[in-house]
Amino acid sequence: RRLIKTHIEKKKVPKIIDGVKKEVEKEWTYFELAPFEFITHKEFYQRALQIGAGMRKLGLDSGDRVHFFATTSPNWQFMHHGCATQSITIATAYDTLGSDAVEYSLTQTNAKAMYTDPHLFKTAAKPLECLGSQVPLLQRLHEHAHLRRGD
Repeated sequence: RRLIKTHIEKKKVPKIIDGVKKEVEKEWTYFELAPFEFITHKEFYQRALQIGAGMRKLGLDSGDRVHFFATTSPNWQFMHHGCATQSITIATAYDTLGSDAVEYSLTQTNAKAMYTDPHLFKTAAKPLECLGSQVPLLQRLHEHAHLRRGD
């Protein structure tokens, strides 16, 4: 489902600190999502081909690796299948990892690009900054439907 809005609330919650129960402020994040959308297998296939063509246009080739640091979602699946259409390997990292673990995963896989979600930019920023311009960021490439196979 498509993200409509992110809501952030702060609440007081009980926490035991040094054996003493105290009220501490905690930030909660809620996601407002759009209704479910359905597509046909043909539409899915066409979108995967468009994404694959877009990755080729960005300079990725067969045998390259794309590092996936994103929440498993339909967009994740589109990107995965888009990579498969071009024989591009994916390397995945859990979206719950911290910045250091993402950097380690990114360097160990020798990825040529990273796909991530907007809410993970903050965590992905340090690893991408450390590697400089070696790893371009693919974010929401699947929404660029104007990219056609062969463009």
